[in-house]
Amino acid sequence: MLHPWLLNPHFDEILVIHSLALLLGLLGNATVIVVMVGDRKTRSNTNMFLVSGYFLLAKSWRVAVISAKKHKRQRRKRQFVTAKREKVANAKVLNRNTNLT
Repeated sequence: MLHPWLLNPHFDEILVIHSLALLLGLLGNATVIVVMVGDRKTRSNTNMFLVSGYFLLAKSWRVAVISAKKHKRQRRKRQFVTAKREKVANAKVLNRNTNLT
């Protein structure tokens, strides 16, 4: 499905409803975290575990983004090194004197 808006006439409505549900869910989770951290009477091991789980989830998302960027940089570097090696190999095959090694 490369173009779902062409196949589904209600795509825009579905997208808006899902986006609103996501935003309301994020807002609700943020509210729960603020209340759990701020209310000393209901502070329990379970609540602190849930709060730490939210922060762990946010941290793991950040780590995934950083590692994806790092992988992209390493892939570009490998492509550059491979292209340079191919150029040196072609020059050697053609018996050209090159200082690319």
